[in-house]
Formats: sequence, structure tokens, C-alpha cells
Amino acid sequence: MTTVLYTGGCLLADSRLSEGESKVFRGSVSKLFELNGRHFTVSGYFALGYTFAHDLANETGDLPELDEETTVYELLRDSRLAVHEYGGYGIPYHFEPQVSVGFGTGGPLALAAYLGGALPMRAMEIAAQIDPQSGGPFHAVRYDNTKQEFVTWSTR
Repeated sequence: MTTVLYTGGCLLADSRLSEGESKVFRGSVSKLFELNGRHFTVSGYFALGYTFAHDLANETGDLPELDEETTVYELLRDSRLAVHEYGGYGIPYHFEPQVSVGFGTGGPLALAAYLGGALPMRAMEIAAQIDPQSGGPFHAVRYDNTKQEFVTWSTR
């Protein structure tokens, strides 16, 4: 379904889309996206997560309810990670920049590779070699305090 890695205030995500119980590969799209100057990624059902992020970024009022399989992650300007999950009612919990954590089917693999010494982008590639539901290209974003802007890059 997804590989998401958050470490040192940097958020990384894969691009593979799959669907159905068999998680059939259906193509790729950057799961790391910007809406109104805010940066998000999704694990689980992309369309539902994207709709939630869109409504959150546009402050449209009532947010769609996330299901148990869909989580929305937002990298904040203070480099914390806000996590929106099922049952959270639009109120996220946060991870601080000094924390490293992985989400999605390939998240624990990417985290293990990173903690084992791989650079974050390489950790994503290693996870995708093991997890058939994850794949590149891989995208990353961090907030640059000096430039006062988000900086993005990818493997493509």
C-alpha cells in the first residue's frame, strides 16, 4: 500500500498505487503532494486520504471520516509530523523531528534500513525491494528554516 518514512524532520513517501484485496499494482503517483502550501502524504486509500487533506488544507469545514486503513500525514513548518487517523475527528497527534518512524506496509522495512545505516532515500529503495506494495520513484520534503520554505526532491 505505501512506504512512509519520517526522520529528522524529513518526510519521504513512495509512489506505488495498488487496489483490492490482492493489492494489484495499478500505477504510480506522487503520494507526497502540496495543497495550499501544506505538504501531505497518505497511506491506505489514496482518494479518501487526498480528499481529507484537500478539505483540511482548504479549511472547508467538516472533514470526511477516514476509514481504519487510511491515514493522512502532514509535515508542518516546525518540522513536526501531524498524523490524522480513523476516529481522530480531525485532531492529529504529532511526532517531533528527532523521532524516526515508518508507516504503511513498507514503513517498518524502511525504518529498519535507515536505523541500520542507510540514508533515508536508500532506505526507501530497500523497503521497496522487499515490499511488493511499495515502489518508486520516491519523493521527500523538509522545511528549510534558513530559506523559510519547503524543499522537495525525488529519485526521478
